[in-house]
Amino acid sequence: MGKLGLTLLVTSLLLSGCGASQSATKQAGSSSEASSSKLADTAAIGDAQKKIKVTVEGAIRQFHQEFGNAAVVTELSLKPNGTRYAYRLSGVDSNHEYELTVDAQNGKQRHARQEKLDADEDQGVARKQEGIDTNQLQSLAAITRAATKQVNGHAISWSLDRENGQAQWEVKVKSGQAYHEVTLDASTGKVLATERDVDD
Repeated sequence: MGKLGLTLLVTSLLLSGCGASQSATKQAGSSSEASSSKLADTAAIGDAQKKIKVTVEGAIRQFHQEFGNAAVVTELSLKPNGTRYAYRLSGVDSNHEYELTVDAQNGKQRHARQEKLDADEDQGVARKQEGIDTNQLQSLAAITRAATKQVNGHAISWSLDRENGQAQWEVKVKSGQAYHEVTLDASTGKVLATERDVDD
């Protein structure tokens, strides 16, 4: 084999080796991305509470600072919003309805809105029918423990509202590949109902 043939053979081997190396690097990179995405998902589900630095009480305090102490909370939810968690609070006073969104990690307000109540809800009607006594709430940790004792898994979202005159927490729990909704009395932490969530 001449020098030219040997040079061509070596060049060919080097180029094919570089291609294989780039292909392996690309595959490793996409495998690493998929793996880190899976880890992020696991962290969001298993360690949700580590991402929640603002307490329910802290979010409610911000609601009152924004809209005044005459406003009562009628609904509160704590759910993932992208890679973070956010509180969304709704409430009313005698004449207005309010909405506030608070980042659960740093406490920054993302959204605040108010508008006048409809005639059939003003003068304290909505306030009396829908308002939640937030001084009687079990802590989020206690509610989460009760829900995950009922359904073995990880709590991934929480919502609070008033049903039939009673303040209730609904906790979504992921167990394996299934999702369950556990409803609890907000003031005692007693489990009221458990059902499989068919929407997920």
